[in-house]
Amino acid sequence: MNKKIFGKRHDMKILIIATPRTGSTELTFRISRILSLKPIFEPFIDMNPFNYKHPSFMEHHSLPDDCVVKSLVGQIPYRKRMNMNNDDLINICKEFYEMYSKNFDKVILLGRHDLVAQTESWNWFTNKKNNEPYVYTKQPHYDENVKYIHDRNRILRQLAKHLDLPITYYEDIYNQDSTKGRKYE
Repeated sequence: MNKKIFGKRHDMKILIIATPRTGSTELTFRISRILSLKPIFEPFIDMNPFNYKHPSFMEHHSLPDDCVVKSLVGQIPYRKRMNMNNDDLINICKEFYEMYSKNFDKVILLGRHDLVAQTESWNWFTNKKNNEPYVYTKQPHYDENVKYIHDRNRILRQLAKHLDLPITYYEDIYNQDSTKGRKYE
């Protein structure tokens, strides 16, 4: 499927910045399928041998002309893993995504209203074994997962404010009665 604007082919790049367990993988697959874009999942997870401020960063991380990139809040290149508090992570995320988002035609921030369900899903996901089906029972490290989910949502709200973008919510997309959900289809 060609994406054409006024008769000309338009290369399209979409960036999804999400908190965990918000349907971001499914949304990436849907957008990829509908718009014939190459899906790229979490490109900055546990990496980077060089600093994203270095001029060669975008050369080394060039994107296809037509792609949808999914990144979770906090997964950014070259972040110090130790002794970084949430305020530091917020500032680095703001700086990085302000720079990185300029390479995209559309940026979608994806969150979730129901933080209890999000935490339970994350708690299950971080403790699951292999491909077991999702049936929630309280798992180890629940309190740490509550804090993690709340922190990531705080960062997402700060990004929304900083980038002057709305947050799209899981419940709006995946609710069968949702007009927003139908809009994405």
